[in-house]
Amino acid sequence: MNETTPIIAIHPSDMATPCPNQRLRRGLMPSARSAFGLLVCLWTVGAAMSLQASDLHPLVVALVEARGDTYFEPAGRQIVIRHQPMRLFIRIQNTSENAVEIQVRSDKAYSIELKGEDGLTVMVKRKIGTSGETKDAVQDNPSTGAEDDTKVNLSPGTETIIPVHLSRDAWDGIPDLKAGKQSKYTARVLYETVNGQQIYSEPYTLIFDIAE
Repeated sequence: MNETTPIIAIHPSDMATPCPNQRLRRGLMPSARSAFGLLVCLWTVGAAMSLQASDLHPLVVALVEARGDTYFEPAGRQIVIRHQPMRLFIRIQNTSENAVEIQVRSDKAYSIELKGEDGLTVMVKRKIGTSGETKDAVQDNPSTGAEDDTKVNLSPGTETIIPVHLSRDAWDGIPDLKAGKQSKYTARVLYETVNGQQIYSEPYTLIFDIAE
């Protein structure tokens, strides 16, 4: 008598059924791929934005204070002015990897936006036909290698300081400052590049405390 080997029927779905851990891993894979793709996309956009910002704004404009031959950032971005005509120092930094030609003629290169405590804003600009402080700027920064009094070539990673004497006979828009009375203004420097691009500095607080 021949013995018949029993046949056990196995349904295909039983063979394909993964263990719980496999289900968990397979369930997470699409989400993980999506998250990874999102991170890559965000990194790419961020890098592109940083590149564009660097390309569009290779120059950083700021107001600084002077002590002797040293220029430094004012504490809390506050500058106290005690004398008239006032003197400010504009710093221009080249943050790019290439040399940048900059303007130093005040009638073309820069102006100062002042916003008073009353909310009114005025723009202090050099009067047409008056000369700038370019000779002082070159004397304070002989490394700029200026060949004329209108432009200098700023090397990568370097800066130049432009002294600005704000006298009423040469500048329009200077507010009426009364001696013995303190007043505050929020100030921003507006610098115009040789290509006509406008760059604003961070806001600073100018505290006018003119002695009587």
